[in-house]
Amino acid sequence: MSYNYYYIDDDPEETIAETAKGLSIKEDLLKVHPFQHKVWKEEIEFLKSNQGKFDGLLIDWKFNKKNSALEEADYNVEALIQQLRTLINKGDFKDLPVVLCSAEYEFKKSFEKESTAQDLFDTIYEKNDFENIKNDVIDQLYALSDAYIIIAKNKEIEVILGTKADNVDYRLLDHLEYIIQEQYPNHEIVRFILKNLITVTGLLIDKYILASRLGVDIDNSGKEWEKLLLLIDSFEYRGILHHGWKRWWATDLIVWWRESINCELGDLNASDRVEKLNQKFNLNLISATKQEKSSNDFFWTVCEKTKKPLSIKDGILCAEDFSKVPWQEDQYFSIDVALNEPIANIHPLDREKIEKLKKIYTKTRDGK
Repeated sequence: MSYNYYYIDDDPEETIAETAKGLSIKEDLLKVHPFQHKVWKEEIEFLKSNQGKFDGLLIDWKFNKKNSALEEADYNVEALIQQLRTLINKGDFKDLPVVLCSAEYEFKKSFEKESTAQDLFDTIYEKNDFENIKNDVIDQLYALSDAYIIIAKNKEIEVILGTKADNVDYRLLDHLEYIIQEQYPNHEIVRFILKNLITVTGLLIDKYILASRLGVDIDNSGKEWEKLLLLIDSFEYRGILHHGWKRWWATDLIVWWRESINCELGDLNASDRVEKLNQKFNLNLISATKQEKSSNDFFWTVCEKTKKPLSIKDGILCAEDFSKVPWQEDQYFSIDVALNEPIANIHPLDREKIEKLKKIYTKTRDGK
């Protein structure tokens, strides 16, 4: 099934059309239709009258340029989406994904950190993403629309999570059951799953954490890594949004290893883990190696900035996000990265530690 997105921007029509064309290369999944912005009244009326023709909205953050009719936008994007969400809550507009984009440098980082409007949008992209990670963007836009369709038909926990409720942390279940029972709109359910389950490390892990815990160097293992993923799909996440964000259940990895390899995963270093995987499945995986200032390769996490494998012992705690959920694991920098991070980015518990490390490595460089 293919989903249709309306893409609204203030760039010239040919530029918008080219972007839409690039995002429509997988026509069996996604078709993006380009539009220049209109004035407020016309924009609202256009979206309302055409809502049956599209399954998602992709929109630029700022309309600074005039459209082809030489009209300036007499509103900001935040106000427009606020109005659409109000119409959704009143039942006058269908609930669908609203995705934000911008050409501003490091826009996503600054927007998620500072903007009070971030909860209006399902996810955010920088326009460079439309080239650099185009296939990921297409898969994720598809997955968002698909999630809305699934939830509109069935809000059972096991359908949303793709697994039996008994297998999931009760704290997540309590939150999810509450927003379902209170009849929160569909976009609140999708956003909860995306922001509090899929994009945080805890109950689910991404490919970088998975590789770290298996001891595998993804880049140097190449196709062997892909072969391994096919062999361990029994604990891959299959709930809503899985098509766009590949994840694995963290506790199921431990169980799978114990049953398949007959030992405890955390007892082995990276090279031993990879050796056992290669022997068990006749693979030629390459083991990950520790970073220069790390003391061991009993990897369990990754450096938040480089995504390189890291043991928790060698990690420097990142400053915590106030929106952190109870099941979310701590995030870490490697020592090399932490030495160059602003002190505000280091967790208070590790600030004294990093200051001592700075003195040690400054002495080492100066030879004193």
